[in-house]
Amino acid sequence: MGIMLYSNAASGELISQCAFQLLPMSLTMITTSILNSLGCEKKTLAIFLAGSAGMLLSVLILPRFLGSGALIVGMIGDACITALLSLLLLRKKAGKLAMGKFCVHLACAVLPAAVLGYLVRSGLVLVLSYLPALAVTMLVILVAELSLLSVFRLVDLRALFARFLCKKRKKSLANP
Repeated sequence: MGIMLYSNAASGELISQCAFQLLPMSLTMITTSILNSLGCEKKTLAIFLAGSAGMLLSVLILPRFLGSGALIVGMIGDACITALLSLLLLRKKAGKLAMGKFCVHLACAVLPAAVLGYLVRSGLVLVLSYLPALAVTMLVILVAELSLLSVFRLVDLRALFARFLCKKRKKSLANP
């Protein structure tokens, strides 16, 4: 990825190291919006400051051990602290959220597809160039993910395909 975008392999390594940060960052954005709409602006500010303090500590303490990686660790720590505290406050405000079974099914669908994608990509980059390997890997992950989501009854594939096929048919009938 780094070679394709930046002509530098080290950039790709940095991007892959920071990719984990997107999950807690996304959770933080969603939960902060919900908490702000529930009137918890002061508490979300305190949570933001707690996460920022964690990042600041990381940047002050870790550079002698990790170098510039201290910033990455700090940003990931900030996102994780903020997401965790926001989720705890949301649980306190909204009561117990009954999502355990759903999350287990979702993990059972996502994790095997991710592992399969990693294995397929690892094999394909040995015989194909980067872009074809990426395209085939994405297609394999899409098929695996849709199949597993259907197996765990998280998505109804018939309804999903019917919805998109009906829109295409209506457009083709409207524009002869």
